[in-house]
Amino acid sequence: MQAWIYTLIPAATAVIGAAVAVNLRPGPILVSAIQHFAAGVVFAAAAGEILPDLKH
Repeated sequence: MQAWIYTLIPAATAVIGAAVAVNLRPGPILVSAIQHFAAGVVFAAAAGEILPDLKH
């Protein structure tokens, strides 16, 4: 029974987040911040995967 609760929490959060995203438009500052954050995540992931190989 406990596994169902742990499964429903992220599923419900995704549904609520999707409903909010459909009904609200983010402003240009928020869009810019999200894009910069995503670029940082991609850069960190690439650096974490590539740099150790270049070191050897």
